Amino acid sequence: MTWKEIVKRMTERLMEKGFTPVYVDYDPDMVRVRTPDEVVEEVGAVDFSRAVFRHPDTGSKTYWITLIPANGIDVICDWGVPNSDPAGWNDALDLFLDEVQA
Repeated sequence: MTWKEIVKRMTERLMEKGFTPVYVDYDPDMVRVRTPDEVVEEVGAVDFSRAVFRHPDTGSKTYWITLIPANGIDVICDWGVPNSDPAGWNDALDLFLDEVQA
C-alpha cells in the first residue's frame, strides 16, 4: 500500500464516521479540502502537513493528523488526542489503523 492509498483510505474511513476534511495545513498556508482526493493532492504537495477535520457533533472543534509522505507506509506520524471525545475520533482512527495493519 502506498502513502497515497493510506491517506485516501484514512480520509474515506473518517468521513464514514462523520468527520469532514476541512483543510490541509502546511504552515503558514492552509488549503481548503473537501474530498479524499483533494487531501491526497495537498498532502503530496509538501514534505510535512496536517490534515484537519471537523465533526458536526462538536461544532468548530478541529481534529488533526500529521502526515509525512516521504515516510511511505508510515505516512501517519501523529494525531491530536482530545481530552473529551464525543465524536469518537480516537475510535475511528483505531479502527482505520487496525484495518491497514491487518
